[in-house]
Amino acid sequence: MPRVGHDEALAHREGGLDGNRGVGRAEDREMGNAAPCRGRRELPDVRLERRDDEVDVAVAADARLSPAEAMEFGAALRSLEPIWLEEPVASWPVDGLQRVSDRASVPLAAGRGACPDVLRELVTRELIDHLVIEVGRVGGLVEARRIAALAEVFHIGVVPIGSGGAVSLHAALQLAAVLPNLSMVEVRPGLVPVERGVVSLDASQVAA
Repeated sequence: MPRVGHDEALAHREGGLDGNRGVGRAEDREMGNAAPCRGRRELPDVRLERRDDEVDVAVAADARLSPAEAMEFGAALRSLEPIWLEEPVASWPVDGLQRVSDRASVPLAAGRGACPDVLRELVTRELIDHLVIEVGRVGGLVEARRIAALAEVFHIGVVPIGSGGAVSLHAALQLAAVLPNLSMVEVRPGLVPVERGVVSLDASQVAA
């Protein structure tokens, strides 16, 4: 699942990627919290430009919203039917995310860049539907697997991130291979060949 704007979504679908992570335009993001609020009027219109089976869209707010804005933004996204809204507010402290979670209109995801303790709290307080895990930031595969196993107990999906490079991608795929609660693996476009959602890797790519 690459991080893109909706203009690139169909092209990535043709390249074999199953989902797209949409964010606000660069010129909008410079405006801080006001940017995603302006964008919320445009995002639902994406549904009119695609068929339901063409792309899956995940929307990233990058923790730029207040809880009240996040709830309004999520409600505006319902017609788009995103697979999730990621980081509508900061993951820590969790009080803001708790408010959003209690009244969420769309599935929520969080955890990007978070330490293991924060990830565990997101899970045990059942604040999200999908837990984003960066293997390199949580201490490696063993710790990542423990956190993912905890998420499974709470029926929360896991999204390993493999966008940092070949080593990062290998770690994400190794984690994904053993997860019964896998939601998706995030892959940066162009990092490796992807065909119909399947990634092909070899050892030489890690060395590179």
